[in-house]
Amino acid sequence: MSQVLADLDDGFAATAPVGSFAANPLGFFDLGGNVAEWTHDLYTVQPGGSAAAMDPLASGAGTLRVIRGSSWQHSGVTELRLAFRDYGDGRRNDLGFRIARYAQ
Repeated sequence: MSQVLADLDDGFAATAPVGSFAANPLGFFDLGGNVAEWTHDLYTVQPGGSAAAMDPLASGAGTLRVIRGSSWQHSGVTELRLAFRDYGDGRRNDLGFRIARYAQ
């Protein structure tokens, strides 16, 4: 269900075209708020007390993928932050992806 922030109008009904707003101080565009990011990582619930893994690669069985960040469709206090996490296994009209590769 889409929610709306009453005092916000960026001029777009939904997703804004890439580069519609100024870059951040590092020169990156559109890192937060436009679309949530679908990732390659599998979504799993870790049992309590398990050791935290540093940047684990997706492996094993499962269809749910991690979705990072918020999008134009989110307006709750817990959602409007880059650290927001969700999961899914299909298309959404507020979901995109970034092409990235592992640094060697």
